[in-house]
Amino acid sequence: MALKIDQRKIKTRSRLRNALLSLLRYHKFEDITLTKISKHAEVNRVTFYSHYHDKYELLEDVIDNTLKGFQESVIGIPKKGGIHGNQKEQSILMAMLTYIHDHSLFFKTMLSERRIPGFIPLFISCIEETYKHFLLSDKKIIDLEIYRKYVTSATIGLISYWIKTEMKDSPAYLAQQFINLQNINPPNMLFINLLNQPKAQVLRTEDRRVQRSRQNLQDALLLLINEKGYEAITITDICNKANYNRATFYAHYKNKMELASELMDEKILDLLHFMNTPLPKDRTQQGDNKFQAIEQIFYYVAKQEVFFKVMFSGRTVPGFLAKLRCQLGMFFQKKLHSCMHGLGPECTNLEILIDCITFSIIGTVSYWVRCGMKLPPAYMSEQVILILNHNSNDREIFKEN
Repeated sequence: MALKIDQRKIKTRSRLRNALLSLLRYHKFEDITLTKISKHAEVNRVTFYSHYHDKYELLEDVIDNTLKGFQESVIGIPKKGGIHGNQKEQSILMAMLTYIHDHSLFFKTMLSERRIPGFIPLFISCIEETYKHFLLSDKKIIDLEIYRKYVTSATIGLISYWIKTEMKDSPAYLAQQFINLQNINPPNMLFINLLNQPKAQVLRTEDRRVQRSRQNLQDALLLLINEKGYEAITITDICNKANYNRATFYAHYKNKMELASELMDEKILDLLHFMNTPLPKDRTQQGDNKFQAIEQIFYYVAKQEVFFKVMFSGRTVPGFLAKLRCQLGMFFQKKLHSCMHGLGPECTNLEILIDCITFSIIGTVSYWVRCGMKLPPAYMSEQVILILNHNSNDREIFKEN
């Protein structure tokens, strides 16, 4: 009898979880009521309250159970003797992607535009913790912590592509593509011959006084975001910080979002231009400098430390990461179109390549910034270059779980 009751309880909880996920596909979480959840699950409110205190506890249960299952499904993959390198990595990816495929409603919902705030960091942490059971370094050349961050971010890029394309590809196809992208050594195509490119910029026709006013307003906004967070800032706050009146502000911008967008656009375009700029003589080393764009990324971020610390914090402007991914992705896309001959026949999906590289670069930079940028830019760029040159068949980094 007890077993029958337990089974009934499990089924009811499952229906409530599925009801919430289904509703999240079309409604924001804050707009979903207990009545809607109960009606969708075909239970009454009394039944709901016998399982959960409120919708927040239900949401927490949905996320915790699914991510726990994700981690267990990967860590618990059967051990196979003699499998290492690419084969081991592919089996891990297959386990991850198969679980996501089997729980597609959850992941399509949580990774969509209507996703729950705070879920992405939880998912990233879950993937990273999962990789800790497999990733090791047999040499001290590659920093293991940075390597995990890089691989985790690349995996998020792969999953993001899959969700974006409505999961039309099979887990096996995606896992194989991920391995192929490492074997064709994509950095040779994406980070060389970047010099002497024209600088993209926000078109302006105003005089220097107008430019100075705009710059002062941008500086004021950045300082305020660092102090109190973007959402809490008012137009009056910006004017007071910049020592301007409201009329001056509205002579340049319609609202604070327009000001923030211009600030982000300029910094991102400057970053892309910096990647195309030759290394200064004091940082130019003898030998192959084909990865100097990687060095320039970290040196530019260090140069704009305040901006990136603010933007990679919890006080950031909404949409910053999406804007950065979009611009960097377009940058890499242009590079690929100019060197299509460098691609091997086994690599057929350029979108996966772009998403994985874009996410991995941003993820690694974000990790560095969030850690206080304690490691020098030269060390970070050296580590990323080592990782980009790495082939998991050449170095045994995937241990047995």
